[in-house]
Amino acid sequence: MLTPAKSKLNLPTVMSNTPKRGRGRPKGSTSFISIKLADLVNNLGLNAKVSVSKRWLEGIGFEIEESPAPAPAPAPAPVMTISSTTNEPNSEEVIQFEIH
Repeated sequence: MLTPAKSKLNLPTVMSNTPKRGRGRPKGSTSFISIKLADLVNNLGLNAKVSVSKRWLEGIGFEIEESPAPAPAPAPAPVMTISSTTNEPNSEEVIQFEIH
């Protein structure tokens, strides 16, 4: 009968029954809190932007229309400079143009 050789490596067991710790939200903590709308308005003003869940908005009857992402601004046209010098001292001709 063949038996597996004993490993001399100290490897952790792949499947263990001990729960993992330190991941996710701590037990008993909450992600949401209730606040009066009047308190928000008093502190932020009527035109403040407030982040809310899409699901919550849909749940209270709002229809959400996804707006397309704004088009990226066109890159500025590169400017090239061509210089040519002549035999005359301190004489330089510069031509500047834009490529579209």
